[in-house]
Amino acid sequence: MRSVIANSPSAILFGVSGHSKAVFFRQLATMVQAGLPVGKAVVTAGQHSLEALTAELALLIERHGKTLSEAMAQYPYHFNRHEVALVKAGETSGQMDRQLNELAHTAELNWQLHKKITSKLVYPALVAHSAVLLPPLFLLVKDGLAAYLTTVLGMLIPAYILFGLFFFFYRYSRLSGGVRRLTDHFVASVPMLGGPHQYGARIRFFQTMANLTEAGFLPSQAIPLAADSADSFWLKDKVLASYNKLGKEVPVSTVLKDSGVFKLFEQGLVVSGEESGSFASSLKKAADTLRPDYEAQIHRLTVILPVLLLFLVGGMVGLVAVRTMSDIFAPLNMF
Repeated sequence: MRSVIANSPSAILFGVSGHSKAVFFRQLATMVQAGLPVGKAVVTAGQHSLEALTAELALLIERHGKTLSEAMAQYPYHFNRHEVALVKAGETSGQMDRQLNELAHTAELNWQLHKKITSKLVYPALVAHSAVLLPPLFLLVKDGLAAYLTTVLGMLIPAYILFGLFFFFYRYSRLSGGVRRLTDHFVASVPMLGGPHQYGARIRFFQTMANLTEAGFLPSQAIPLAADSADSFWLKDKVLASYNKLGKEVPVSTVLKDSGVFKLFEQGLVVSGEESGSFASSLKKAADTLRPDYEAQIHRLTVILPVLLLFLVGGMVGLVAVRTMSDIFAPLNMF
């Protein structure tokens, strides 16, 4: 039963929404704090949004003797390594409710940011569709509705299929690399797209490092987990290359500087945290400082992209109009 949900195409494509995850973690924290057994608390917390998944988690906990972190690790498309690591830290330290509340807060922030980005991409998506729908309009007048629909659907359906396949393999390769690694490195190098990608990856890295440090992880333990949960092979590959080259004994700031991923200001905050003993708070400050710039990068992208697409659509419509008029007046030029 577990493999059906864990590896189904729906699970790979969509996983768990940030809002559902936030509600689940928060309710689970309350029930664990009240002393409810973990297996029963998992089922109750997931009744409204994650019923099928939490039933399987409870089965692993109650019948197979797994801890909650071990059960969550069986579902890599639902729970990332950061979430599994924080739950494991809570199990070890006896502060499970605190770690679950922290996960709920992080999931809520990520969900709100995801909503903002999604809403801003609606208009560019509409403009992109107009690039397909408007140029062939002359067919509607010249050859009728059937010819127009055949042309439009002949472009849209293959595009939808290609996008769906790319998105599936992009999600499927989030653990192993492949398409995901190539795409992340390419997007990070493109001027207009690279900014938001790089800012988002660094924010997730700093948030994860801060949470893991507060949970009792040593920096040498937290770096690989934070790099993995940054959700970017661009950042992960560079940070882990520096981490493996320099060794576990060097300060975190040295690893970050050597990776070439982080700005001087961010490195300075990490150094300040290491020297003052407030490492976790400095990491959180770095993430909070980057967030306005990240949102500004997203806003800039969503403003520029529709304009570029409108120019593209206008050019395509103009070319089609010139070509159509040339065909109409061609017989006249013969006289």
